[in-house]
Amino acid sequence: MLIKEQGTAASERGDGAPGVRRSSHAQSTRGVLALFGTLAAAAGHFTFTLMHEGEPCRSPWLTRGDWRMKTLHTWTVTLFGILSTVFLTTEASAQPPPSVKATHVVLVHGAWADGSSWSEVIQRLQAAGLQVTSVQNPLTSLADSVAATRRALAVQKGPTVLVAHSWGGTVISEVGTDPKVTALVYVAARAPDAGEDFVALSQKYPTTPVRAGVQEREGFTTISEDPFLKYFANGVSREKAKILYAVQQPAAASLFAEKTTAAAWHSKPSWYAVSKQDQTIAPDLQRFLAHRMNASTVELEAGHLSLVSHPQDIAKLILAAAGHRK
Repeated sequence: MLIKEQGTAASERGDGAPGVRRSSHAQSTRGVLALFGTLAAAAGHFTFTLMHEGEPCRSPWLTRGDWRMKTLHTWTVTLFGILSTVFLTTEASAQPPPSVKATHVVLVHGAWADGSSWSEVIQRLQAAGLQVTSVQNPLTSLADSVAATRRALAVQKGPTVLVAHSWGGTVISEVGTDPKVTALVYVAARAPDAGEDFVALSQKYPTTPVRAGVQEREGFTTISEDPFLKYFANGVSREKAKILYAVQQPAAASLFAEKTTAAAWHSKPSWYAVSKQDQTIAPDLQRFLAHRMNASTVELEAGHLSLVSHPQDIAKLILAAAGHRK
């Protein structure tokens, strides 16, 4: 298992061209330095004026020159204290907030699956003391699936990690801006930018074999049995794969072209599990998405259903995102 830690600046735009995610901390620091310079200039002007236009000395113990210097020293120290306080206070507020340890996890499945696909991951997360909810996505539209996830998120009673597999990544990218969400985890998942044409993005990468098995009827898609077992569930035991085939949920054909209005990974810490043997979403596309969102990334020798074939690795990644690093 290859692990790549989350970076600090580099990212890529949706068109694949290199770009830079600017640090809000650096911008805040530059603003503080500008403020410090302005106040320092004002202090210099004030002390200069004081030296030349001071009031007459009224102290019986000081000469006029001593009084001026003592007054100048007092005001200089006072102003320096004010400037230091302003600088340090503003600098502290520019620091990123401490990471929050999550107590809840919401799992979002993708197309041609249901919430039971997370079963072995759920067991491990519960054993670690986390409260876990697995959403049953309707897969009828993006809006319907987003609403289902928002309902699940609304009943969580603490900081929550949102986790998605496959198409479910579209949902958490939209919902993850909720202030209750502390981190996002993508498992061989889509991670569209706001308004992005993900179909067009996918076409820049090799076509995966599973597509030949997708069949449509009355506006809904499923995967026929042989391609499901061979390509969608590659790396999963045949016994488990046949159960997953039996419970697969039809996905609306229109689902895959729908666009999000938000991309929570721009503002929330993100983790990504790349499936190196994936025959549903191209591994290089997954790597691009992980790099673009500046995610902490693991690469698994797994097919598309790594949450089934590698539940220990997926649970470990989720625990890391939740701040449980044992």
